Amino acid sequence: MIASTHLVAGAFSGLLVQKLLLENPNVIKGIGAGFCAGFASHLILDAIPHQDYGIEGYALGGILFVEVLAVFYLAFYSVHKAFTNWIIFFGMVGAAFPDLLGMVYEHGFRLGWLYNVDRLLHVFHSNPNAVYKIGILSQLILAIFMSLGARVRK
Repeated sequence: MIASTHLVAGAFSGLLVQKLLLENPNVIKGIGAGFCAGFASHLILDAIPHQDYGIEGYALGGILFVEVLAVFYLAFYSVHKAFTNWIIFFGMVGAAFPDLLGMVYEHGFRLGWLYNVDRLLHVFHSNPNAVYKIGILSQLILAIFMSLGARVRK
């Protein structure tokens, strides 16, 4: 999946946790639940047939930078309670965490256990021979619907 899809799903998951599961809001529980919900959303989304970027290096870094800025802007544009912002943020961190571990392994610490954890987290990662444009378009549509759902919160 592209980064924006995972980040929006993480933010949306964090909001759902805050709305539906937390009866007595507590910062630590909220942050932990947001992270776990975002993490779970990553695993679920990676099981759906999709297309990744297909590029590497500085071009990928530039795209990731723009995506992360755009998603953060959309997620935190309107004023929320600080508590809600923390849940959204850690939902996004949880959603990005499996790929961050993979990036740490690929571009830094080539430790065997880190590789094994990355492979375990991506055991359901689909790898279809899909058309690139359709794969990216479906993810953008999914991200738009989730961000609209997140904007309707109160």
